[in-house]
Amino acid sequence: MIYKSTMDEFSSASPSNRIMNFKWWFILLVLIGILALIFVFNSQGDKAIQELQRVNSSADILTVVMAGVFLLLGVIYIMSIVIIFFLKKPNRVETAIDIVKTLTGFFIGVATSFIEK
Repeated sequence: MIYKSTMDEFSSASPSNRIMNFKWWFILLVLIGILALIFVFNSQGDKAIQELQRVNSSADILTVVMAGVFLLLGVIYIMSIVIIFFLKKPNRVETAIDIVKTLTGFFIGVATSFIEK
């Protein structure tokens, strides 16, 4: 478990008290995931914008699609973090926690693959 109380107690707590209920490693992983997301957007976002600004048909559509997928996953990631802190339904909070853990691993993996390039 990533929190120190039961799910019902966690869901009924105020947003400011919820952060105190998380274990330290989950908070660290979320922060690393956010940094990895920012790194991915910085490294690939510029390429996608340059490709979109080209008028000719030789634009690298793969870069544009990849940037769109990362943007969508980034929005889902941020929305899940907001749900963890503000929603009072235990089932949805549990699902949001799973999404955050999964996407944190995804963004860290993608960021490390872009660091090598």
